[in-house]
Amino acid sequence: IMPVHIAGLPCELRSLSKLARSHKLRLVHDAAHAIGAEYRGRKIGAFPDIASFSFYATKNITTGEGGMVTTSNKKWADDVRVLSLHGMDRQAWRRYQKSGSWYYEIKTLGYKYNLADLNASVGLAQFEEFDRMQNQRASAALLYDELFDNVDEVAIPPRNDHSVHAWHLYIIRVDPRRLTISRDEVIQRMAKAGVGCGVHFIPVFRHPYYRKRYGLKSHDFPHTRKLYEQVITLPFFPGIRKSEVAEVVRRLKKIIHTHRRR
Repeated sequence: IMPVHIAGLPCELRSLSKLARSHKLRLVHDAAHAIGAEYRGRKIGAFPDIASFSFYATKNITTGEGGMVTTSNKKWADDVRVLSLHGMDRQAWRRYQKSGSWYYEIKTLGYKYNLADLNASVGLAQFEEFDRMQNQRASAALLYDELFDNVDEVAIPPRNDHSVHAWHLYIIRVDPRRLTISRDEVIQRMAKAGVGCGVHFIPVFRHPYYRKRYGLKSHDFPHTRKLYEQVITLPFFPGIRKSEVAEVVRRLKKIIHTHRRR
C-alpha cells in the first residue's frame, strides 16, 4: 500500500496500518511532500515500512535533485545502499579510504541512484534553517485560511488536530457549481492578473501513455476527476510576504465576484 502524504498532510495511518497488517502487506510511503510532517506525535519517515522523500528544487529541503529513503529494517537499508550504486558490495564504498582496497564486486543488478556528496552538503546546510522555514510556511498557510474565511466558492486545504502539516503546497478547491467559469478559466484569469497558479496533480488517466497502455477512462475514477476539476495550487514558499498573500487572495476574490453564479 502506497500512502501519499500530499501537500504535506499525513494520511490516516492508523487505518492503513490496520489494513496492511490484516492482509500481510507493506506500507511504502510517498513522503515527497512530507519532510517535517508528523502523525500522532511521530515523524513521517519513522513509520513502518519504508518512506521515500524528495529533495527536488521545489521541496521544503532541497539538494537540487535526489532524495532519501528511510526504514528501520536493517536488511532493507543495506539493500537500498547496494542497489543505489550499481549493485556494488558495501565494502566498495571504502575503497577510496586509506584502509580501503581497489577491489570491488557487483552483487546484483543495481542503479545509479546515489546522492552526490555536493548535493548532500547543500541539503544538510538547510536543516539549520528548516524550523524557521517551516514556521514561515505555516504562518503563510494560516493567513491564506483567514483571508478565505466566508468565501463560499473556495474550500481551504484540509488539516486535523492529530497531525503536523509540512505545508509543502497550499491547494484550494473552487466550487464550479457556484461559478460561471471552470477551474481552468480561473487559472487563466489569475495569470492575466499577474498571479501564476498550478494544479497538483494531473491524474494518471488523463495522460496519453496510460490511457493507451492501460485503457484508463476518466469515468472509471469519478472522485479523482471531480477533485481534479476543482484544485488550484496558489503561490506558496517560505518568505512569501503577507502583502503578497493578501494580493493573491484579493485578485482571486475579484475573479470569483465577477463570475459568481447569481
